[in-house]
Order: sequence, then C-alpha cells, then structure tokens
Amino acid sequence: MIDVLQLCAGDLLKRVRHPFVLQIGANDGSTNDPVRGLIVEHGLPALLIEPHPLAFQKLQQTYQGHSNVKLLNLAIGESDCDDVPFYVPDNELVHSNPRTHRLCSFSREQLLRALTGVGVSHADSRIRAIGIPTKSVNTLLRENNLERVDIIQIDVEGYDWKVLAQFDAKALRTSLINIEFFALPYHEQRQCILRLASNGYKISHFHGDLVAYQTWPGALDSVAPSETISY
Repeated sequence: MIDVLQLCAGDLLKRVRHPFVLQIGANDGSTNDPVRGLIVEHGLPALLIEPHPLAFQKLQQTYQGHSNVKLLNLAIGESDCDDVPFYVPDNELVHSNPRTHRLCSFSREQLLRALTGVGVSHADSRIRAIGIPTKSVNTLLRENNLERVDIIQIDVEGYDWKVLAQFDAKALRTSLINIEFFALPYHEQRQCILRLASNGYKISHFHGDLVAYQTWPGALDSVAPSETISY
C-alpha cells in the first residue's frame, strides 16, 4: 500500500526547502507518529502540542537535543482558558497497559470508547479528570509568530474537526494536512471533506486518516525555527 502522506511530503520537500510542521496531539513523539520521521530526518522546524502530562514528559525525552523543535504542554480548544477539564486514564492503567498512554480527550465518553476499544475492563472506573490550559488556534499562531504553516498534523481523539475548522489554511499557505478521521461522526467528516475540497485540496484516506494536499504558486523557503517561533 502506498503511504500517501509520505508521498505528498516528498513532493513538498522538493518545492519548499524547510517546510514548517505544526503537530497537535503529538503524544510521545514516537508511537504511531506520522511526522516524526520527516522532522528528524530532514531537520524540519516544528511546533508540537501535547496536553497529557505523562505523554508530554516522554515527548520531551524523544526530542531532547532537537533545537529545531519547540514543545508545548497544552490543549487546543475553541477558546483560551487556564484550567479546562480533560480526561485521561489513571496512572496505574497507563503504566500497566502501554496502549492507553496516548489516549485522552475533552470528552469522557470518547475516552471511554477508546479505552474499551483497546480491551480495558471496567474502563469507566479507570478515567480521571485533570485541569489543563487551552488556547485557540488563533492565539497559538499569534503567540508563536506563525504566519505560515506548511504541514498540519492533528490527532486529538475525536476533537479533530473542531481544531481543523479553526485554521485558515489558505492564509497560512498550508500544503499538507493529515487528520485522524475514522473517529469523527459522519456530519463532521462531511464538513471536513467539503471544506478541504472547496479550498482546492486533493484528498485521500490512509490508515484511518484523511490526507489533504495542494501546492501553492511561488512557494517560499520556510525560515529557521528560531526566526519563526518565540521561545
């Protein structure tokens, strides 16, 4: 099977020297991560977002020494808030079942379905709520001086369309978008496809994700991360 994401990324790398990557829901930076190879092998400038405290600790270890990558421990929501309820598996479950450490959600019901799906017994009693900071996409872009984002990767356990819908991909000249798609309700899948298609993206499905790609005329080289992001 052709890896559509890597195929599109390969074409983009021929057009843009240092494409900028924004990953929302980066988890530990290694488990089933579709963009880690691109970031590490090509030294791409990147901003990675992960709300789960335990996953974020592993993410820091994964990218230790990579000066081209900035990490933020927060969630992307529809508004800015310092303390939003966020649902995660309890620590004992995370340590005993590695398949659960990447699962978390704004929705308790979504997390319950995900835990049940990986075989957790009595999953309802294995969920706890924590408070995390959230920022909207506009705030995230403004605070990090991001005027162009070449690659957007989103994997946020059923909240994916609500995050993607906040982006103005045309204004950001985003060429490649990869979003976890299979868990979205039908009406959000439809909205997602219609939005991307109406903005000129070619769309494909790959391993439960939706991949959208287009090229922009007069593509510019992305600048180094230290020039792009306020650390």
